[in-house]
Amino acid sequence: MSRSSASPIVTDSERMHQTLLLLLLVSFAQLHVCVAQCTNGGQLVATGCKSSLQCTQYTNRPVTCVNGGFCCTLPSGASCSNGGTAVAVGCTDGVQCNPYTSEPVQCLGGTCCTVPQNVCINGGKVVALGCSNSQQCAPYTTQAVACLGGKCCTVPQRCPNGKAPIAVGCVSSQSCIPLANGCPVACVNGICCTIY
Repeated sequence: MSRSSASPIVTDSERMHQTLLLLLLVSFAQLHVCVAQCTNGGQLVATGCKSSLQCTQYTNRPVTCVNGGFCCTLPSGASCSNGGTAVAVGCTDGVQCNPYTSEPVQCLGGTCCTVPQNVCINGGKVVALGCSNSQQCAPYTTQAVACLGGKCCTVPQRCPNGKAPIAVGCVSSQSCIPLANGCPVACVNGICCTIY
């Protein structure tokens, strides 16, 4: 005995309706994914990143890696008050900005900004470029000077916190303690400064 199997009959109209519905769902899903990926307000340029550094090869605009894998341009409103270039957003301190550029960088208002050649992070004046230690800077000025980020920078008479400088070239407040003779100190933009 033969057994016949009955297959459902699908009309051309139903097949076209199913195809259109599928296309609509795929289009909506793609739109939803693209919008959801760049929560920083930028545009999607690539996927699969683990760090913003990986995104730089896909565009010449500042980019950041968001939501664990989406390379997004920075929003057009990301700007730097120091005249530098925005390279990432979402920072709370300059150390978080280092992976995004090989240039000197600082965190300004949550934006990672490059430091222009004529700007010192300590508020001093650039007197020479290319140093690796403060002693190399001494011949270029009669003022107190420090090598900060490869720039010879004059040391301001007052610290950025308004207090007195006691040393330059610090990377943490801990490195200032031995130089402070028991006074409370903090490392502010590479300068050991008194607190009170």
